[in-house]
Amino acid sequence: MARTAASLGCESVQVFSRSPRGGRPRELAPEEIRTMRETLEGARIGPLVVHVPYFVNLASPNPRVWEYSLETVALDLERARRLGAAYVVTHPGVHGPEETAEAGLERVALALERLSDDGEGPVLLLEQTAGGGRQLGGNVFELGTLVRDQSHNRRLGVCIDTCHAFAAGYDLRVASGLQALLEDLEVWVGLERVAVVHLNDSADAPGSRRDVHVRVGEGLLAEAAFRRLLAEPRLAGLPAVLETPRDDDSELALELDRLREWRGRPAKGR
Repeated sequence: MARTAASLGCESVQVFSRSPRGGRPRELAPEEIRTMRETLEGARIGPLVVHVPYFVNLASPNPRVWEYSLETVALDLERARRLGAAYVVTHPGVHGPEETAEAGLERVALALERLSDDGEGPVLLLEQTAGGGRQLGGNVFELGTLVRDQSHNRRLGVCIDTCHAFAAGYDLRVASGLQALLEDLEVWVGLERVAVVHLNDSADAPGSRRDVHVRVGEGLLAEAAFRRLLAEPRLAGLPAVLETPRDDDSELALELDRLREWRGRPAKGR
């Protein structure tokens, strides 16, 4: 990962510290960690962001699923600390079919309380979701509820995703849509708590609640939306990572060069 990120001219990078599908994670070898950190530092790549596995559900009404999700996030926070990551990203979760969103939010809040501590380590980020089905977090107010309940915890923040925000109803194709998202984040979360941006185009319309990523500039968000996002001063300096489908690294290189051009900086010529 570190060598690939350096070869692509990345400025920040997001990884899974284990299989995103589940299973027992392999141990992180000290020599592997050292070499990775040296490679990233040598290429001036940072921050490093770790995403938790997809199966994590901190809102689950099933006690076994909830406990296992809690244990998984706690372990990823520790693995991320060893890797030197600044942030760990998780989705809030999905509430039960026979209950309200508030019941699920209460379980997420309890999990966050259990995960908080006074030590040093990566910041846990709640990712905005597309809001489909019983997903929590598509509504910025829900993210704000969780963050405000943990106002004492300075190692808790938010990650926004352009595809998810679009699917949740923020039409980022127009300036008023981006303005609405940023205003809601300011009111309900606090922009100082927004730490990472996922740059993904969307295959589905705004408000669809469908989370289908496509390469930037090739979906419904298109070039103008990303130019506006990259020029937004309230998001300046935040690490932005791609989570788009690709067959190989050459496609990723083209996508990165596209974003560099839209940001007004020279492409790497790959």
